[in-house]
Amino acid sequence: MDASSYSEAVKELAIPSRDLPDSTLQVPLSPVFLVDVTANPVAPVPNKQPKLWKSAAATTVAATDIWTPTAGKRFRLMGISIDPSAGLAAAGAEVITIIEETLGSFGIVITTYLPIAASVAHQVPITMDFGDGYLATLPDKKLQVTLSAAATAGAISITAWGMEE
Repeated sequence: MDASSYSEAVKELAIPSRDLPDSTLQVPLSPVFLVDVTANPVAPVPNKQPKLWKSAAATTVAATDIWTPTAGKRFRLMGISIDPSAGLAAAGAEVITIIEETLGSFGIVITTYLPIAASVAHQVPITMDFGDGYLATLPDKKLQVTLSAAATAGAISITAWGMEE
């Protein structure tokens, strides 16, 4: 594929360019396509799009379920937002771990320091995007969150998004 053919293929995707004035930017509607130049540079390949959003509020050290997939399915975690509520308090450092049920952590461990006494100050939410996501290793396994110390006030809100396969 020569440079002009590639340029035309990219234009068809309506990808915004910093060189164009704001009024000419085009935002593609769903589905979004990516060009896979390693396999077939002419055919667009749709990327995975989240279809489900799940939420939970964690307050204890026991595992809290965020996502229980449909029987026989596996969750694909494509992103997560962790939002400590206003008034949240714990006894010092709080380690927030996102886990796959009974299999343990798969790499999402967040350490944050929370006030010992409840505070009106709102903690900054943490949002992570995982692109095409993390696919659960086995069907029927839940996505869970654990805390290193129970909250003495407030809760940590978790919102996860993705799909089931």
